Formats: sequence, structure tokens, C-alpha cells
Amino acid sequence: MYDLKVTLPLASGVAQISAPPTAADAIAMVEADAGLTAVQRRDRISAVMALVRICRPVDDGRPSPADTRRDAPLVPMTCALLRERLYRRQPKAFGFNNQRTFENFISQVRPSVPMMMRQ
Repeated sequence: MYDLKVTLPLASGVAQISAPPTAADAIAMVEADAGLTAVQRRDRISAVMALVRICRPVDDGRPSPADTRRDAPLVPMTCALLRERLYRRQPKAFGFNNQRTFENFISQVRPSVPMMMRQ
């Protein structure tokens, strides 16, 4: 499949490029989704928070939940970043006991990646 995205000029003649959605945007999207059960919402938010702990720009050990929430706007939710950060190392490097646990984590994160960012 070819990537045919083009930035088109607005009526004013100036092209607009928006910043990619962040983990904070994904958390807000999950919190606002009325179609999710309480358990689904909890599990998806937990998976996005785990993603922030893995992908956060500062690695100073295990962050508190408040630190993770603070860093959520700094983690872009793009497929390219997620591929780079999550698949270059073995799941054990992120604290997952086995491949199946890692796959479960990915299956919870994937729906939280905004649709416009999926390739």
C-alpha cells in the first residue's frame, strides 16, 4: 500500500499541519467513549499508561502514576513511534513475562491509537 497523504493548503493559502495525537489524547478518547464498559475502559487506560511508561522521554526508573499522567502529552501516538519503541526490543526488556502477555498489552493499546494515525 502506498502512502498518498498530501498536505493541502487551506482557503487562506497557508498549509496547516497538525501535531500528532498524544497518549493524553488517547486517554481522553477512551474516557469519553460511551460504548466501552467500565472494565474495557479501565484496561485500555491501563495499557496506554503502560505505553507511556515504556515510551516516556525521561527514564528515571519506575514512575509514579502522577508522573505517568504528566508525561502522557509527551508521547506521540503514531504508528511509526510505536513500532520503533515496542518492536526493537524483546518484551522482557519492558517487564513482560512472556510473548502472550505482550500481545495482550498490544491488543489493548491498538484501539487507543486514533484512527487517523493508523496506516
